[in-house]
Amino acid sequence: TQSTWGLDSREHSMCRDCVKSERPDRGETCLETGAFFMNFKGCAACTAVNIGRANVEAVEDDEGNEQVSFTHVCGSCGHEIGKHTYACEVDGGRHEYSMECRLCGIGSDSRAIMPDDDQARMLQH
Repeated sequence: TQSTWGLDSREHSMCRDCVKSERPDRGETCLETGAFFMNFKGCAACTAVNIGRANVEAVEDDEGNEQVSFTHVCGSCGHEIGKHTYACEVDGGRHEYSMECRLCGIGSDSRAIMPDDDQARMLQH
């Protein structure tokens, strides 16, 4: 199964027992780093309540598009909690943000790059 990131969804399905809710809807929240700690039950392997990161990869192209991925792990035993992916893409004068993660959830947001934003003006009317 392909996710919106073009990744195999199994990459996002590491440990179900460590989270309270799988991929909660986070609305406009998109975390580039960090974790949604309120959704963490604790490590299913060792019961610790300590989140770390591993396998951090960040790529930015010449147009300002950015992709970040890492694995949430137990900070005590290294147990893999879930894969976190974040992207910021420049699209027609806007930054389009997206996040997908078993722990942190799914979110997306769109922000104007310039203060004079036609799309925001149209939404106000």
